[in-house]
Amino acid sequence: MFNPYHARPIGSQAFENHLLALMVEGIETQKSAKEAIPDYKVIPHAAPKELVHSDPVMEGYKALNTAILSLAIIDYLTEYEARLKVERESDLDPRALVHISRCLELENEYFRQDEDREMILDYILKNVIHCSNKINYRLAAIRELKSKISRLAGWSGGR
Repeated sequence: MFNPYHARPIGSQAFENHLLALMVEGIETQKSAKEAIPDYKVIPHAAPKELVHSDPVMEGYKALNTAILSLAIIDYLTEYEARLKVERESDLDPRALVHISRCLELENEYFRQDEDREMILDYILKNVIHCSNKINYRLAAIRELKSKISRLAGWSGGR
């Protein structure tokens, strides 16, 4: 290691000898390291996907996050489906207000708190729930999405 206080003044013979000793020491260290490590030929190639290992703790958290998000989507769709069924029977039914408030609670307190979840909710609202003006088409789209989420998550059935 270079020590400026070991060989002073800078530019003197002691200073140059100190630098020379450091250079020789570095070369010797490099030689011994090269002798200790065999010289393997490195051929870069892509590893198979089966060999890629990830942190099991992080994978567990990702799976938990996916399960919670899936259940939240199913809960939201269930409430929306119940709301549509009640509205189909009667426009003035107070039960519809209960389902509307539950939908709004999930929307505001869970989905709108994160950008990714908000995009998922907007997609559901745009392409599934508001796919048609006819309530029967909306109900069919909601049931289909709930079933698809349950199948993808590996659950035996929806709620």
